[in-house]
Amino acid sequence: MLNTSRQFLYNPEYNLTTKEKRGLNGKKINIDKTEKSKAKIKDVLINWNYEKLGKITNKKVSEVTKMNIKTIVRYCTTLINELGVSKTKEHRL
Repeated sequence: MLNTSRQFLYNPEYNLTTKEKRGLNGKKINIDKTEKSKAKIKDVLINWNYEKLGKITNKKVSEVTKMNIKTIVRYCTTLINELGVSKTKEHRL
């Protein structure tokens, strides 16, 4: 097809095999997916409604973001510390 867009472009001066290209594609896609997940969790933590939702817990963050609890467990604690968000109060640490 002439009008299809390409997600990845490679420099023809590098002779990459198909396997190497797929490996690079996978790494980039996973990095993008991780950043998207972190951004979604950060947004929820910054705009957390303590009156309505109460204390920040992994389960509640999972329910609000509609993301898997394992993803929340992986990133939430470091993001809370990075953002300086209090788990129980509406003020920054």
